[in-house]
Amino acid sequence: MILSDNDLEYTNDSVIQICNYANLLANTGEPQKAIRALKACAQAVKKYNSDTSSDYANLLWDIGGIYMQLYDRENALVYFKGAMKIYTELWQNEPELLQAKLMELQNMAAVYEMSGSLLLKG
Repeated sequence: MILSDNDLEYTNDSVIQICNYANLLANTGEPQKAIRALKACAQAVKKYNSDTSSDYANLLWDIGGIYMQLYDRENALVYFKGAMKIYTELWQNEPELLQAKLMELQNMAAVYEMSGSLLLKG
């Protein structure tokens, strides 16, 4: 991978780059490749940073979003719940941020004809 060849794989900038790359892949018909890239990045963040960081939560959220685009409710649920657990901890003093994330989920669920509240309730 280009990022690992240049020792950029475990920086905050590379997380953003990988998310952008994954979104491009998902939007051009390669969602499975996008998911693999995001999962690899999430593992690196977990190993070299933390599995309770905002970077890790954002990666889980993006993976859930791609699964939602694939109408894979079960996998979307796993990743959205993981992200929301981290966001809840990170934003415990900023409920408006958590509310905005829940609204984002509701909006995505509407687009893909799923219930956002059912997604999180399981």
